[in-house]
Amino acid sequence: MVRVTNILMVPAVLLALAGCQNKPIVDPNAKPEIRETRGAILMPAGASYRLVQLAEKGIKPRIYTQVRGMGDPSNEKLLFRADVAAAIGVTATQIQRRFMDTVGKTKRYEVYDTSTSVTAEASDFVVDAQFVGSSQELRTLEGGLRVAVTRVQLNANLIDRYSGRPVWAAPVEAVGVTGLSSSDRMVVQPGESLEQADVQRRLGIDYERAMQRAFDRLAARIDSDLRPMGKVVGVEGDGISIIGGQRNGLQSGDEMVIFSAGLTTIGEAQSFINMRPLAAVRCSAVGQETSQCDVVRRNTQFNFKEGDFVILTDHSASTLRQGM
Repeated sequence: MVRVTNILMVPAVLLALAGCQNKPIVDPNAKPEIRETRGAILMPAGASYRLVQLAEKGIKPRIYTQVRGMGDPSNEKLLFRADVAAAIGVTATQIQRRFMDTVGKTKRYEVYDTSTSVTAEASDFVVDAQFVGSSQELRTLEGGLRVAVTRVQLNANLIDRYSGRPVWAAPVEAVGVTGLSSSDRMVVQPGESLEQADVQRRLGIDYERAMQRAFDRLAARIDSDLRPMGKVVGVEGDGISIIGGQRNGLQSGDEMVIFSAGLTTIGEAQSFINMRPLAAVRCSAVGQETSQCDVVRRNTQFNFKEGDFVILTDHSASTLRQGM
């Protein structure tokens, strides 16, 4: 029986070896195949010549963040005490640091606040955020359960320090809310008192979650309007070289839109006019100050050339923030 078994195993072994021989060898140095599409290109929002100038200097935008009017736990609209806030990290100093860290998550900027040695005057942009409303209430459900509904609202301005003008036409409102769905509720059980230590801690954490959601929404808006930009400095076939790299916030795999534009002077600053998207490129070789990119979509009605500008696509600007 043993001999028969060994004989039967021989064809299987041979088949396995044949499969290995037919398996294609993957070259780790091979460039991934890029399938180029053709058609109109979506022009991203937030194009600013100031961001191109920063790329030409090889630096990331420097953002100074400040948060005022932090929600006061002693306010009658909140249901937890000040000592609970301190214990879970919801003090004025900790909130300021949390906001700075939230804005800096994408690593596309240098971010500072009052705890650093960099002042607002040394930055390129200032984010001035203010708490304008924080509330917390209990709503009773069937069976005597009570759920916390927490709402935090911030209003913010983004100021260009170079021109002194606001980047946003009006203050941006960012609201974070918890407790509106069954999977997103802090529940107070029948018989539990609001003064119990565990209930106080859970109410504080619920406020913390609502506040972080408001921070995330505000940071996403900043990402949309202060995105990496650069300039085309070389064109060879379907590949281009750009000014813009890690030092001004570009990351491997980012996609950019090449666009042509004129410039006009408004006040003391230059602004883009007549912007026309020409192609979309993916940057796989991102250096410190320059990058190599490949065309992934082309508008066949127009050609791009050296001197055209590039800006991060809406897709790349939003995907990174969502993935964190």
